[in-house]
Amino acid sequence: MATTGGRPRRVAAHVAVVVAYLVALAPFAGGAVLDATRGWLPYGDDAVISWRAADVLSTHGPLVGQITLDRSPGHTAFDLGPLLYWLLTVPVHLDPAHGTLWGAALWCAVAAGVTVTAGRAVGGPMGALAAAAVFPVLALALPEMPLDPAWNPSIGLCWYVAMAACAVAVGSGRRRWLPALVTAGSIAAQCHLSFAVAVPGVVAVALGLGLAATPAGTRRSWRGPVLVTTAIGVACWTPTVIQQLTGRPGNLTAILQGTGGHHVIGWLDAVRALGTAVGPHPLWTQQLATMPFFTFIGAIVQGDLGAAVVVTVLLLAMAIGALRSHHTSLGAAAAVALALDAGVVVSVARFPSGQFLALHYTLRSADAAGILSWLVLTWGGITGCQAAVRWRHAHRQQRLGRPATAGHPRWRQVGTIALIGASLAAAASVPASLAAERDDPSLALAARISAQARAIDTAMRPVLGRQPVQMTIVPDPALPTLEGLSNVLLTLGVAWLARTQGYDVRMSAWYAAGIGPQAGPLPGIRQVRVTFPRGRPVATLVPGQSAPAPRSG
Repeated sequence: MATTGGRPRRVAAHVAVVVAYLVALAPFAGGAVLDATRGWLPYGDDAVISWRAADVLSTHGPLVGQITLDRSPGHTAFDLGPLLYWLLTVPVHLDPAHGTLWGAALWCAVAAGVTVTAGRAVGGPMGALAAAAVFPVLALALPEMPLDPAWNPSIGLCWYVAMAACAVAVGSGRRRWLPALVTAGSIAAQCHLSFAVAVPGVVAVALGLGLAATPAGTRRSWRGPVLVTTAIGVACWTPTVIQQLTGRPGNLTAILQGTGGHHVIGWLDAVRALGTAVGPHPLWTQQLATMPFFTFIGAIVQGDLGAAVVVTVLLLAMAIGALRSHHTSLGAAAAVALALDAGVVVSVARFPSGQFLALHYTLRSADAAGILSWLVLTWGGITGCQAAVRWRHAHRQQRLGRPATAGHPRWRQVGTIALIGASLAAAASVPASLAAERDDPSLALAARISAQARAIDTAMRPVLGRQPVQMTIVPDPALPTLEGLSNVLLTLGVAWLARTQGYDVRMSAWYAAGIGPQAGPLPGIRQVRVTFPRGRPVATLVPGQSAPAPRSG
């Protein structure tokens, strides 16, 4: 009978795991298909990422990540390292036009797969389903994550979630997940500074809990994973160290100087910001892409302070209680959630108050922290109810004079079925949500910029040669100004499109600051000026002028 009853349960477990992987991967498959059908073209940050990914295998290999918004005179800071470009360099070389898109979607899918696998290692099929559900939830709140996977906050968020899942696995004593934890954390930290704040704390908490969960006599078994992890860490962070030692100034120094020279949001409002992620109506249950910007900012600074405090106290109590009662996995999950929440508070508290524009994507770490906090609280509540049912059953058996038995609870089967249904419903709603994004103004602008970039490329082709040229695009009156941002996006997109066809199109030093001197001006080169006299781009070749030489570094 046990064998007969066990087979259906094993089949159901396998089905649940397969569903979990499909649910986690669905947003990125749907986003890539939608991007391909609308004629995707990298512009703006995506063009910079494509350019620098192509430079990885050249003499201009980058040592830092994307440029930050802190671009005051004489001061430029970048994200911590070039791992994002390392991941995309092969796809970009194989397919310069579209490699950034499908390469980023592939690496986001890998991060989702790592998350599901770690969830399965910790909690079996139910853990896999819970981990998988994170990605459709994030895709519904942040459609640009699957629609623009190459953008560093998007791909960074995927690996940030993977880091959290790996940290729970390591914290529960699964030492083989330590290399994956450091790899995922390094990628997330180098994609965006907002993710980097929590990474050291998460790794330290996971490693400490993992060692504590291992019997003293068997802790030597950690030596192998620690050595492998150390080698991975050295490989990931060597470029950052080299740049810091050779740069003038080093990027780490520039980051510290930048964060220390501004008025910051402060600790109280940072705790309020955490309340928007862990409160009763968290922001990640809403579609942020359609939320007016100032409504979003108002929700941040007026977040639920009480909810943040209550959730923090509950997670702390749950971590202590679970670890003392030997519920190692639950205790590790609660501790990791606390570390992520602390990272959100620190990053927002030290955020320059004059750069609210970047706060919209800086708070993506809060979405991950909020979802994990809710999952842990739900897990703890179910565990507590289960313990109460077992105690009541044992007490009844004792009162009736019967030997204590475990009973026949069906909560696992019911819970698995419920999670499968909820996960499938969330995944099924993602394609409709992404398709509805066609009406979003930002996507309409993206399509217009892409179409205009191709039109400019066609207009420039007759005047381009194999010699370098410097391009200047007069702002197109047909495009929204966005305080000049649309012309920046357009210029970078046109320059990358020209490069994919073998042309050397340079930009002004300000435009090229995020790429490097290889994209900046050269003295005396020909210049191409693009104007829009009748609504269509016209490229005019002007005599070479003595442009300022590009600065190194």
